[in-house]
Amino acid sequence: MGASNDLTALLVIVWLFGLIFVLASLFRPVPPFRSRTQAFFLGLPGILIGPFVIAIALGWAPAPRDQGGATVIAPAPEPQSASRPPEDAGPSPRATTDVVATTTTATPAGPSAPEIVGLTHINKALGKRVSYREPRTKVLVKQDVPAGAWSIKELSTNVICFVDGNNAVFFTIGERFIAANSKARQFVRHKAGDGIVLANDKVAPVEELERGTHIKLVDAVIDAGLALCGQKSVDEISNAVKEAAEVPAAASQPVASLDNEVLFNAALAIRGAEICGYDFNAASMVDYLQAHDVDQKAFTAKVEPYLVIANGILSGGDKRFCKKDFLPKFGPEGFGFVSER
Repeated sequence: MGASNDLTALLVIVWLFGLIFVLASLFRPVPPFRSRTQAFFLGLPGILIGPFVIAIALGWAPAPRDQGGATVIAPAPEPQSASRPPEDAGPSPRATTDVVATTTTATPAGPSAPEIVGLTHINKALGKRVSYREPRTKVLVKQDVPAGAWSIKELSTNVICFVDGNNAVFFTIGERFIAANSKARQFVRHKAGDGIVLANDKVAPVEELERGTHIKLVDAVIDAGLALCGQKSVDEISNAVKEAAEVPAAASQPVASLDNEVLFNAALAIRGAEICGYDFNAASMVDYLQAHDVDQKAFTAKVEPYLVIANGILSGGDKRFCKKDFLPKFGPEGFGFVSER
């Protein structure tokens, strides 16, 4: 059994001071030494023995090491495990994180998690219901996220995204479905028929966390979700919206259609320039609209729904898409609507 931390620190400090006195006395005697000879024959041997005294005080001895190694060998359990059938052996300590999480959280009497089959909501800009039908899920546990990021009491969370979706990422806290990024917050409607579609035809609402809640965990969830379903470009998102938009009801008011790529490209350029901080070339935009037989009056009357859609696609999250997707399409090498400052 070693000495306490306070005693060890005191011994080290005393030894350091003694070393200083002895070394100084070898050049010029310092009390308690009256000569260099005393310092050499009396002080120096004591200083050399000092580290061994400190080591012994710390409990540095061969006996504890041998005893610690001997306790590792425990032959008694071997006959017991050999007499049992293989299926009774229990989970291996080398099991992966996913297996450990499953065996920890599973309760035999509890109901299984509901199967997710879709994601749906009414898109106000389109006046149509947009539904995505290719869900993917991934279970995250504490070991899967950076240290200190796990801030919920649950032992695991399900990350949800949609291959045919718009980069929306969701996760679960208990039985609640939470929007992780800005794309997912478009589905926070709290109206009948909007939310996560389950296999039992129920639609679970999507909730939004208070600002600043579970920030580190949400970042890890977003990264996992985008990697799971593949992060889409601006063009891929717009195509996904068109393919997922259902035919509006007869009573619905007519609205501008996404089929008009001219207006949609103009809206994306306008909102993208604001979000990414690029200079906007209005003259180039006017030339583009005139070349496609869209005058200023028609543009002003019809562009508003497209601006709403473009804002939902481009706003929020990081801005890596600015140089990766937006600038090549709308910059000097593309349409020429924007340029870097």
